[in-house]
Amino acid sequence: MGLCDDRQPVLCTPEQIIIEKDLYRIDIEPIRIPYAEGWGPKSFKIRILNKSDLAIDMLWRETYYLRDSKVDGVFCSYTKKEQIENETIVSKGLVQRDIAPESLLGTSITPMHYFRTGSWQYHSEFPIGKNGIKISMLIDGKRIIEEAEMIFTLK
Repeated sequence: MGLCDDRQPVLCTPEQIIIEKDLYRIDIEPIRIPYAEGWGPKSFKIRILNKSDLAIDMLWRETYYLRDSKVDGVFCSYTKKEQIENETIVSKGLVQRDIAPESLLGTSITPMHYFRTGSWQYHSEFPIGKNGIKISMLIDGKRIIEEAEMIFTLK
């Protein structure tokens, strides 16, 4: 799957990760970006569906970015560029977030960037290699950890 246009595509293996359990379903995929905004993906779209009658506590502050299978910080909101607060997913509820690694968040000193985006901060692209997520949840008082990784390569 090309995550940019044909001029410099980044391939992702697998293209999407689905974690399907009795209590929940988690979909994770890198978000396509326009070529003018960089050479590769900068964030993940994550959807968490609560299939159970129990509440799921999403522990965003304990959900980590994995780089080459090692923890490399937490995730933040891609658009707000701030850490995501923990939240509860009600029974049969769905949460969708656009998240990016806080460790790849930088600050621009160019006024043009600020006028174009409305922020001094920007997200760098995921590096080539393994990128993933370590998701932490509480369900019925039990901590659940799910991990997923993708490999990004230049075509």
